[in-house]
Amino acid sequence: MISEKDIVKQELWPTPFVGAKLDYIDNKSIEKYILDTKKNKKGRQISNQGGWQDALDNDPIFKDLINSIHYVARTSFKVKPGPKEVNFQMWGNINYRGNWNNFHEHTGAFISGVYYVKYPKDSGYLVLRDPRAIVKDEQSAEADRYNTIIPETGLLFLFPGYLEHMVTPSESDESRISIAFNLFIYDDK
Repeated sequence: MISEKDIVKQELWPTPFVGAKLDYIDNKSIEKYILDTKKNKKGRQISNQGGWQDALDNDPIFKDLINSIHYVARTSFKVKPGPKEVNFQMWGNINYRGNWNNFHEHTGAFISGVYYVKYPKDSGYLVLRDPRAIVKDEQSAEADRYNTIIPETGLLFLFPGYLEHMVTPSESDESRISIAFNLFIYDDK
């Protein structure tokens, strides 16, 4: 007769999701930099519904943040051995009351993520969608298809570029300021 000890269970293809609190980043200076950048750039609309979004230059003000992103990526994600070329892109986001982002992924990016420069209460949650292409049966006791993350100022999150995510509408009268980013990793030829 079979018993529980005869059963072997594995979790296949887990999706990495990594978070870190960066309490040493000068968020006030970064906030000022992004607000000043907004004055000089019209912004763009990609997944954002309202608000402002545009590419950020590699200014020295971001040095500690960028170094932290690379450190967390190196220590948390498995990359094939060998020399690599890394292309890092980042952009600023300013969302006001009612602004939100549609579900989207970052096609082609090995790692994507977000850092919260300023997060007022109720200014939108990060929602992640289970990437497995399955239809969950109503009898399944698996985790929900969606996972909601409540951000905080100073929190950094990294996840695979294929992981679909969105930001819920802000219900705050204060602006939420974040920096999103992608790491594209290639074999160095």
